[in-house]
Amino acid sequence: MIIFWAFFRIWRMPVSATQGILGYFYPAVPVTLEEFNAWHIPFNFDRYCKPFINDQILWKYFGEDTDKALEFINNNHDGTYSFKEEFNTQRKLSDFFKNNPRGPIEKQLISLCANVLFLIEERNGQVVYHPRFNVFHTDSYQYLSDWEKKAIYDLYQDYFFKRQDGLWYEKAMEKLPVILNATKMLICGEDLGLVPACVPAVMDELAIVALKVQRMPSDNIPFYNPKNAGYLNVVTASSHDSSTLRQWWKENPALTQEYFNLQLIQFGQAPADLDPHLAEIIMKQHLYNDAMLAIFPIQEFLATDKELANAEMDNERINNPAVFPHYWRYRMHLKLEDLKHRKDFNEKISDWVKDSGRL
Repeated sequence: MIIFWAFFRIWRMPVSATQGILGYFYPAVPVTLEEFNAWHIPFNFDRYCKPFINDQILWKYFGEDTDKALEFINNNHDGTYSFKEEFNTQRKLSDFFKNNPRGPIEKQLISLCANVLFLIEERNGQVVYHPRFNVFHTDSYQYLSDWEKKAIYDLYQDYFFKRQDGLWYEKAMEKLPVILNATKMLICGEDLGLVPACVPAVMDELAIVALKVQRMPSDNIPFYNPKNAGYLNVVTASSHDSSTLRQWWKENPALTQEYFNLQLIQFGQAPADLDPHLAEIIMKQHLYNDAMLAIFPIQEFLATDKELANAEMDNERINNPAVFPHYWRYRMHLKLEDLKHRKDFNEKISDWVKDSGRL
């Protein structure tokens, strides 16, 4: 399976950042100063491209530790604050903390650096701009006027969901046919996350198999139903970059309750933990459908057996892409030699595979 997005665009982080949230798409059609004017947005570099900090934000981030944070922040004496030059990027802060630990405020200071509306890029001697991902969730955005919020929100929607499609279609069609013609292997595309409109068109045109993860639907629905999967699909309950089913079950109780009632067709209150019976229902939903392939991390099979599931649930995750640097820490808690002798478990999985016609 290929990381499909890379053939349309990549997510590029400047060297000054340590968190992916401060990255932007490449290639991309950026925002120019002239465009801010056309959208009637009163662009101000310091307000839009530097972390916005006021007294309320300081208290929100640091509370009673605000005095400690002022070691890194200047008071502008106009109700706002700004990072001192020697600490005004995530990288500068991170490098400083390696030799000068400051405890809990480290994480908050690094996060505060991301409280910006737009990211800058130097291109052909000109500075251009990219809206920060989820800009409308930043504290900076909350302190804009209502009409300014509306204008920036509309520009954000245009940037992420409209203007890039032609460019990304062109880039994908330059690369993907060459790869398809160079191998006899089946090409599967990991098309998860923010799906541009051009992606399904490219996949259909080139007959590339798509990945469907139930909890990560590309459509505006809460969950993807595997029974709707067409033949040119790979279905799965989780991926190497996501939490496992047992972990996900506890992340958002309200969402889990909705999943329990609507997707699993169960009545009443969802249990606090994903039990083996429910894990089995989920696995069978993914096996019994028309998708070409159903592929799972082994953790999800083990979740269907109480004796085999890892007692340390938080050790099940393979990778967390939101953490920099990424940590591929998963180690199986069972020996394969021992698992081979679990006759009931192995026969159960074998029966599912045979009965669903996937053998």
